[in-house]
Amino acid sequence: MPLAEAVAAFTSPGDHLHFASTPSRSNAAVRAVARHYRDSGPAFVLSTTGFHSTAHLLALLGLGRRYLSCFFGDNYPQPRPNDLYTRLLREGADLQHWSLRGYVEALRAGAQGLPYAVVPAQSPTTLTAELAAAGRFHTVPDPAEPADPRRRVGLLAALRPDVAFLHAPLGDPTGRAAFFAPYGEAHWGAAAAVRGAVVTVERVVEPAVLDAVPNASVLPPHRVLAVCPEPYGAHPQPLYVPAGLPATRYRDDVEHYLLWREAAGAPDRMRRFLDRVLAAEGPHGYRDAVGPGRLAALRSPAAAPPTRSSGRPPTPREAPPTPTELMIVRAARVIARQVERRRYRVVLAGIGQSYDAARLARRLLGERGTEVPVMVETGMYDVDCGPGGGTFPLGLEAVAGSRRLTGIEDVLSTLTCGADNRCLGVVGAAQIDPGGDINSTRTADGRHLVGSGGAHDIGSAADEVVVLTRCTPRRMVPRVDYVTTPGARVTHVVTDSATFVRDLPRTPPPDGTVGLDGWSVRDLDPAAPRAYERCGWRPLPHRSTDLPWPVPTPRELRLLRALQRTGADEPDAPAPLFGAPPHAPDRRTTTP
Repeated sequence: MPLAEAVAAFTSPGDHLHFASTPSRSNAAVRAVARHYRDSGPAFVLSTTGFHSTAHLLALLGLGRRYLSCFFGDNYPQPRPNDLYTRLLREGADLQHWSLRGYVEALRAGAQGLPYAVVPAQSPTTLTAELAAAGRFHTVPDPAEPADPRRRVGLLAALRPDVAFLHAPLGDPTGRAAFFAPYGEAHWGAAAAVRGAVVTVERVVEPAVLDAVPNASVLPPHRVLAVCPEPYGAHPQPLYVPAGLPATRYRDDVEHYLLWREAAGAPDRMRRFLDRVLAAEGPHGYRDAVGPGRLAALRSPAAAPPTRSSGRPPTPREAPPTPTELMIVRAARVIARQVERRRYRVVLAGIGQSYDAARLARRLLGERGTEVPVMVETGMYDVDCGPGGGTFPLGLEAVAGSRRLTGIEDVLSTLTCGADNRCLGVVGAAQIDPGGDINSTRTADGRHLVGSGGAHDIGSAADEVVVLTRCTPRRMVPRVDYVTTPGARVTHVVTDSATFVRDLPRTPPPDGTVGLDGWSVRDLDPAAPRAYERCGWRPLPHRSTDLPWPVPTPRELRLLRALQRTGADEPDAPAPLFGAPPHAPDRRTTTP
């Protein structure tokens, strides 16, 4: 069935529409829903793991009365706010924040016909308090030991959307759709959907083709409402397909990520951009609008994603370290030291600088004979930490270079937050206070940040957490405006000027906080040993008697710069709209 017909046939105003991340999303379905309901005020409940890139379209058109997600903003090249969601909040929209683990567990409970998902009771946070106020989260005594407050459990209300949209590499006329790892949130949203799932596919094949891949994750046909051919249906996100199958794999179109960011953040440009997007109806119209040459470059194994150049030269290998590089190298040293001291089995890294630090630590540890896998929460285990592994943890290179591919439940719920917890978490922070509590959701003046992603879950259950943030009073605050991530397991706050360290008891205190007097300051910058005083925490933590932190070695800088994209991340000028010829691939450092 054509996608436009499926949207008209199976959705209605007021529905709860779910756009699944497996781990790529059906962005073709996002556009089709937007096209069908534009200017009609459908008052949907809309859910997806992250409102970013094409999903901004749903918010830009005001199609939802409520938005459920773990992330609202832009995630490339690192998480950052988008003013669109601050505007939505001020206009009275309901943005309901979830953690990634809780979101998937609630969909799973809905699929299994259970009223609740059982999750750890966790330290109190603003995120769980808001879910509790909405009737979504409850804490209850453990029936086996009801008097022990440490054994309380959390109950998350099940999620059951009306219709789920997914994107798969292959489908057949019988209604089967084949997915391949990594699975992201897997099929829980489709299985939980009251009416069923609309599946967009790269290609419709004969049933015999899917018969030949019985190990693929095939969505049961009785849960499928329609199979809709939509080549490049995940664009601008990537699609990973194992070799030998009759479907195309393609990379992130990072320039389109930036186009969506600019359109969502600038109302004067928004309308023209949206008109171009929505006019490109159907798979052929959209491919023609994006440009066949651009799509060919995305699917070519030899080509890097087309990105615009900043016009600035790449950082020379011999250049002094930047403040950001200082922070990343500091963090990599901390990660490596803690892995060796406490024998962690895995490291879970966030996006951006925390990903760079974890991969650099992996390289430094490998040179010393210690092997520790770096994981990404959407289902990647032991990602490639060499220069060919890509700079974006959600990109095709990270998927293709991983030694084990599963999904969110395995990586986040089990390996990071499960019974066998020997995991070190590495995250960033928009705000952090002396209790270690992290805010990545909302400021006191109503400005929306991005949300939790998996950070809430990491802070609640990983054995130890290392945080990267800038040494400024705006980030290191006396008390965070919103507790996204509990801080009881944070042991290191790594900045560009110093590292803040504390020793935690093996069992965190019941209130999940530790006072400022538990911190010491180490790794002082020899060029500015008192620079840490501007970080913002008062009174000043105890200054360690450790020797000053040595500057990054040439080897460390070479390794880091080989892992990172050369040149600046930010463009100097707006990119052209759809239909522009693809830009030349950016150059990447390929050897340390």
